[in-house]
Amino acid sequence: MKKTYHTLRAILLFVCVTLCASCVEEYEYEPATLTAGKPETEQAFLLTNSNVIYLENSMPQTLEVNVVRPDKSAAGSIKLVSDNDKFKVPQSIDFKAGEKSKLVKINFDMKPTTSEQVTIKVADENAYNYASTKVNITVNRYTKHSANWQSWFYGYTFEDIEIMECPKDMFTIRGQHFKAEWIDSDLGNITFWKDEKGLLHMKPQYIHRQNWKDAGLKDFWIVGLFGDSEQLWKKADIDALTKDECGKYHPEDDTFELWFHWYSPDFGWWVNNQNPEWIALLD
Repeated sequence: MKKTYHTLRAILLFVCVTLCASCVEEYEYEPATLTAGKPETEQAFLLTNSNVIYLENSMPQTLEVNVVRPDKSAAGSIKLVSDNDKFKVPQSIDFKAGEKSKLVKINFDMKPTTSEQVTIKVADENAYNYASTKVNITVNRYTKHSANWQSWFYGYTFEDIEIMECPKDMFTIRGQHFKAEWIDSDLGNITFWKDEKGLLHMKPQYIHRQNWKDAGLKDFWIVGLFGDSEQLWKKADIDALTKDECGKYHPEDDTFELWFHWYSPDFGWWVNNQNPEWIALLD
């Protein structure tokens, strides 16, 4: 009896192992590929402080990336490549033994008031497998304007504010801080553009976050002119119903007449400007 029990147990164990094996999918193991046989002293990855760079037209046309080696025990050389021929990367970056990283300057040649995108990466033969070996950077060379912003909404005139123009006829009001009875907030950038007829346009955009009386912190956005803002209660409505038209440019005195709707998507609070926001360029 005892022998029969052990025999049955062995048969059941064999059946279970067979069934489990049949449930496992077959696959071929592919080991991680090494970087062309290069030692880690000749491998690198990249770091950058910012992926969007703003440079006034008079500023030097240069950016920096940090080239980092995982192993600094010996000397080594690293190659970089760029996908935009306006950006000149060094042919080789040489490290001494003990040097972990180098801040590399990359010069470029862009026209004033233009924007360019570039991807800079470690050459394939030097790419380190376990960290990011490329950076995507947008560079904006802008014309700087000074302006006064007479705001109906805030009941305040922002004097001598900075406005960026980049690319041509696209304007961005740099963030301002405003404090009054009902607001104490850093304002986000406001971007709008001018067409060939002098009409102004904008997309819905975040403007600031503020405490609204007893309702707590609320996000506020702005959109262009729209006749019946009561229909706009969610982002889908905004995208479907709003137009990007938001005012007009007056060339005779170099001023922008801007009509906005201010709203809070999580609050259901709207206001139509009863008067325009006036921005007068000073230069």
